Amino acid sequence: MSRLLPRIILAAVAACSASCCGVSMEQPLSDDATSTIDRRLLGVWQTNSGEVPPRHQLVIAIAKKKDTRNTMEAVFVGVYDDTAKIERTTFYSRPGKMDLLSLADETKDGAGHYYPLRYRFRGEDRLELFVPDLDFVRQAVARSELKGECKEFKFRFRAAPAEPGDETSKEAESDEEKDDKTCGCHLTSSPEEIIGFIEKHGEKCFKKEPMVLQRIVGPDDKQPSDK
Repeated sequence: MSRLLPRIILAAVAACSASCCGVSMEQPLSDDATSTIDRRLLGVWQTNSGEVPPRHQLVIAIAKKKDTRNTMEAVFVGVYDDTAKIERTTFYSRPGKMDLLSLADETKDGAGHYYPLRYRFRGEDRLELFVPDLDFVRQAVARSELKGECKEFKFRFRAAPAEPGDETSKEAESDEEKDDKTCGCHLTSSPEEIIGFIEKHGEKCFKKEPMVLQRIVGPDDKQPSDK
């Protein structure tokens, strides 16, 4: 996946910058055997144009993935940097006291890279998505409540061009080239550990401002009720 999903969804809920800061996991919170198909998610959804900047408008079609037991699939049609893009990804839903999703990043060649989201319904046709609170997760990793690695984005001014024989400037330029501009937290805790953390801390684990989606087509081509 070419980062359309994290860049648009996470940016839309003010959880990351263009560098895609956020929280990812080594394993999903549930898998094809342990997930539940949440039929409330089925259909076609659209971002609320009154709450999301035009450059982050998104339409999402959600269905059960063919030839799987409990895997769901989402097709994203969006605009990023004035270019229309279409992406497809799988995810697992875990409805419960707090409804959770695990979105797969399929560019990782099976290496394990999933994005956790909390979701909540306001009526049948309004869906709210919440991303993890990066600062809260970062603090949990720092105190070893969660296992993982957190990186911080580093702003660095580019060094002036090196003068002949100026080894200091050359070294600064080399450091600039090697500077790692990734950020966020990648969790290696087990799904059970992460779920236990979420159940312990509840809504504190997630940002307060959601990304809002409105259903425009219901499952089985059923038109959503007027609100």
